[in-house]
Amino acid sequence: MTDEKYRWSGGQPADGQKRTKSGAGRFAGVMALTFGACIALLIAVLVLNGMSAAQVSELTTEEVAAEVLPATVLIEVRLGAVTEYGTGFFLRSDGYLLTNYHVVQTSDDIAVTLYSGKQRKAEIVWSSETDDLALLKIPGHGYPTVKIGNSDAVRVGARAIAVGNPAGENCAWSVTQGIVSATNRQTAVNLNGQTVRRTMIQTDAPLNTGNSGGPLCNAQGEVIGVVDWKVADYESLGMVIPINDVMQSIGDRIELD
Repeated sequence: MTDEKYRWSGGQPADGQKRTKSGAGRFAGVMALTFGACIALLIAVLVLNGMSAAQVSELTTEEVAAEVLPATVLIEVRLGAVTEYGTGFFLRSDGYLLTNYHVVQTSDDIAVTLYSGKQRKAEIVWSSETDDLALLKIPGHGYPTVKIGNSDAVRVGARAIAVGNPAGENCAWSVTQGIVSATNRQTAVNLNGQTVRRTMIQTDAPLNTGNSGGPLCNAQGEVIGVVDWKVADYESLGMVIPINDVMQSIGDRIELD
């Protein structure tokens, strides 16, 4: 007599064949498939979440420009009858700016033009020719500031966005884009007859006279370095001071907002 608890698959089994409990077997099979599907779905979700996090953290070049341009300034330095131009950016909302030493040198006639078009007089509060850095101060409060990144985390091939004033006021607040071509690039410059060695970030983002002192940003809109110089007679060989080295040079002279 057939046990009513089970339903046999394929009709009655032949003599000597073992009967299969189809209900239990199918249940086990369904459970196995369901478990496998759940695992596959979980893996897919984790992968997609990881991709989404990476994608969300990266900004478009337009978004980076929108964040960084207002915090970038045009620097105009009068050295006798000669006027030189460079770039700087706000570290603090109360008017502290960063640029290169070679942009301002020891001038006491420095004008800063804000992104809004307003002009302010600036004074040098600290400078280092060896580090090629200068800290400026203009009067006022409420200036937009940049976000400081981590230059130690920069990887070769990552996007690099430069904001600056090539050719001075004629091409002010230009945005160019490239990649990080190299990190830990060893360079040597001659200062007053002495060789000064620096470790730089190399980029192929277009840089020209007037870009000096401007920010080089990553895809998150964070400043990873200060544009310093480009190799003459070569294309796409720009050198940038890593922002971690910059902050170490500044030390405790100012605290960021």
